[in-house]
Amino acid sequence: MGGLAFSYDLTRTAIRFDTNGNVTTPGERVRRLALVNAAGHETDVLAEQGQVVGDPHRPIRVVTLNFLANPQAASPGLGGDGYPFPAYAEDLVDLTKVLTDAGLASFAAPGSEQDALAEFLKANYAATPYALEDTDLISDYRIVNLVAMAPVVTGLALTADRVEILLPTVAGRLYVVEHAEEVAGPWEALPSGLVRGDGQVARVQDSGAGFLHRFYRVSLVE
Repeated sequence: MGGLAFSYDLTRTAIRFDTNGNVTTPGERVRRLALVNAAGHETDVLAEQGQVVGDPHRPIRVVTLNFLANPQAASPGLGGDGYPFPAYAEDLVDLTKVLTDAGLASFAAPGSEQDALAEFLKANYAATPYALEDTDLISDYRIVNLVAMAPVVTGLALTADRVEILLPTVAGRLYVVEHAEEVAGPWEALPSGLVRGDGQVARVQDSGAGFLHRFYRVSLVE
């Protein structure tokens, strides 16, 4: 999936649609979503903390497979694998009908997904084969599995007037430390609870005078 940066939580509820593409179960898994340019820089944030940001009706151009975009016989609102492109996409253009130049590769029809990949490889890797390794989980800042990267509080340091929460961090990641008087919540971020990781153990302080007991938790934001 190109052109997007997002974080997701597989422990949350997945979105579900009926056969006409109507949402029957709202989804909670995508926590943050942004458009990125070729350099990997964000150009538009679409969702934060699981909520849509900005105009939900702004147009976004998407390139996908006919298999995903075309309606299924038994599910007119859904494309292949259950994607609801038929229900929500507008102004569809079939590239196999508008791209007629044979290009550098000729084994597949111009405009097809096979031809797109072949043209890309021919144009960029004809002399030197593609040899880029996949980005490992820790280093991937574009697609973030929040469960796999779940942070852990490793200790509490107590003094007469404050608590210090010890949090091992990964460089570049953003964490939030929250507190609550009861484990069921409500939870609130500490005033100094947003922490940008530097690869070291962060020490987040809570003066919190006047409480008999307090619960803490830490979450990965991005």
